Amino acid sequence: MIYAYASEPHYRDHLTPITNRFVTEGRGGDRLIKYVDTPVGLPAGSWVLVAGRRDARKAKQHRTILVEHGAGQYYGIDAGGPETPHTNVELFIAPNQAVADRGETMFPNAERISVGSPHVERLHGSRESWIGERIPVLAFHWDSTVAPEARSAFGHYRGIFPYLADVVPDLVGHCHPRQINLIKPVYEQAGIVFEDDWIRLARRTSVLIVDNSSIMWEAAALDIPIVVLNAPHYRRDVNHGLRFWDHANVGLQVNDPDQLVDAIAWTLQNPGTSKEARAIAAAAVYDQPYTGATQRAIAAVQHVVSR
Repeated sequence: MIYAYASEPHYRDHLTPITNRFVTEGRGGDRLIKYVDTPVGLPAGSWVLVAGRRDARKAKQHRTILVEHGAGQYYGIDAGGPETPHTNVELFIAPNQAVADRGETMFPNAERISVGSPHVERLHGSRESWIGERIPVLAFHWDSTVAPEARSAFGHYRGIFPYLADVVPDLVGHCHPRQINLIKPVYEQAGIVFEDDWIRLARRTSVLIVDNSSIMWEAAALDIPIVVLNAPHYRRDVNHGLRFWDHANVGLQVNDPDQLVDAIAWTLQNPGTSKEARAIAAAAVYDQPYTGATQRAIAAVQHVVSR
């Protein structure tokens, strides 16, 4: 038996493609995957599948498989918590080889493998099947304190929300799960409908307006046009790679709220602009094709638990 544990909804989003197909297609002997509310108290020697370092810490008494739940953006200091190696992690499943390699210190006992993203593979299938109208989506990351660039741009743009609601009436608001209690009421007070489920949104998004979140790279992989929200606290004299600033050209960059309406309109009218940059960024973040990512992850899990 393999147990799956996800303390946050976006963690579970990254596990679901694996757990759903593992039961029907990926059986290794009599091993199945069962979700649990906590890894505490599981039988000794249990295998636990998680998608976040905080959950790996909770499963520290067990043999742990960790799936990277984001793009692996790095700010020169690990954003996942104290710099203490996770010696219980025996398999680290990463979206690209650079993230897998960077896990050597944090996961010294783990086999580290790049598979791409099962989550993106799932999103792609969902988007391909969508036949309805598409909508603009405004999204903000959570306000991490690990670096100025890890912070949200929400405070810089919130003043324009009422105007946005008037001129972009089909706009839908979204945010990182950790920020819902803060951001949802502000959206709703401004007249912007809120949706917390990115999977439902991704299939029908016409343009993603976003500051710094892994959904930016998921959108790039899905060839969704992007408007990139900069903020005054995002320093231009540092380079963390990816969003800051190697691949910030995945869409039109906006620095000030008064530029936002025009940027949205222009992007909707010119959806093919930055198409090549989106493809380049997606290839960098997910260095394996999205097709087959889930099966590659399942094969890695089967391999490690059968040793």
